[in-house]
Amino acid sequence: MGTDDSTAAGEGRDWAQPPRIDQELHEGYPDNAKAEHGYDPIDGMPRPVAPATLKLAQAPRLLPETFVCMADTSKFVVRNMDGEITRTFGPSEVERAPNGRYRVRTSWLESLLLTKWIEVEPIRPVCRHYARQLSDVQDDPDFKFVARLCTLRRAEDGEFLSVRDSQVFACELRSPADLNGSTKQLDDFDDAQIAENRKKQAEEREPEFDVEAALAAETDGETAE
Repeated sequence: MGTDDSTAAGEGRDWAQPPRIDQELHEGYPDNAKAEHGYDPIDGMPRPVAPATLKLAQAPRLLPETFVCMADTSKFVVRNMDGEITRTFGPSEVERAPNGRYRVRTSWLESLLLTKWIEVEPIRPVCRHYARQLSDVQDDPDFKFVARLCTLRRAEDGEFLSVRDSQVFACELRSPADLNGSTKQLDDFDDAQIAENRKKQAEEREPEFDVEAALAAETDGETAE
């Protein structure tokens, strides 16, 4: 998924920095970092204010290619009972019905023989376990972001797992399954790992070089001459 969804940004390296995914231990205020200050509306006294960069951790860019949870609406298709694509339509040909489903208006001839609309779906439908919530940061309603959740998994505190701060390349929990994307990527990754481990296993089994035996063989050869 995921996903640069925040509407505020701050890039100054001299300011306090937000946590990053690759950091095991985050130090929000490094040495000599500047701290923003505001004024308490009650007593008028100055107080530290968390800069915009600290309100939300930096999230990856939201792209269908790297966030398998979301739908890929680059094109829409009709599938038969076996899941094979029988017709393809561009996004400009598609609209949403009142029930939220995607549909395409049929041609004049098709409308006489069949129906006025054909129901279609994105080339990769959204995962049924994926949920979005538009929220804001406490004490700052103007700062809005999209919370992205996997409703099939829960964090340690019991809340739905947030997938906002990570890229999800493949997932076997996805429903409907993404066989050509998720399953293939996972299979290819496993195959590569297995091949690498078999190579290491074979290298570990190779006998160690015996210096004394090599010297003895070399001496025997010289003696024979």
